[in-house]
Amino acid sequence: MKLPAIGMVALLSTGCGHALVDYSPMPDMNRAQAERIIEQVFLEDYDQNQRPDAVLFDDDYILLADGLVTHGTSVGGATLIGSGALMTGSSKYITKQAGLRIYYNSLGRSTLHTKRARNNRFAILIRNREGAHIRRVSTTNEQRAKQFLDALEYMRTHSS
Repeated sequence: MKLPAIGMVALLSTGCGHALVDYSPMPDMNRAQAERIIEQVFLEDYDQNQRPDAVLFDDDYILLADGLVTHGTSVGGATLIGSGALMTGSSKYITKQAGLRIYYNSLGRSTLHTKRARNNRFAILIRNREGAHIRRVSTTNEQRAKQFLDALEYMRTHSS
């Protein structure tokens, strides 16, 4: 009785999720084109929960910015002088972009998947050199998804 139930679960689970699309990136572009494609695909991600506020490029990484974060400390003091007071203070604040950095030299082979239950739904899984998943990007355009993989490969192979 258990064996048919296990077989049924295995059969049902293979029909769900995403199927791998066989694609090998061909980075025939320059850096400006690669940046435009990467930025557009990230900002048009149809999953609003993972869409960044901005995409910034550095010589060594892509920053998927989710806003600014400020951390700081303040110290103050006052001393009475007659009928007045002398106040002193010092503050130090650091503001940085919050988000995810994807380092070019850590990029591995990213993969393209199609959603089995729906047409025109694609997921790009960005992976590091060890094969671990770094980020997923969702799009409705297969050609744009392949261009995105080409652009990532360009940035990986042409990084400093």
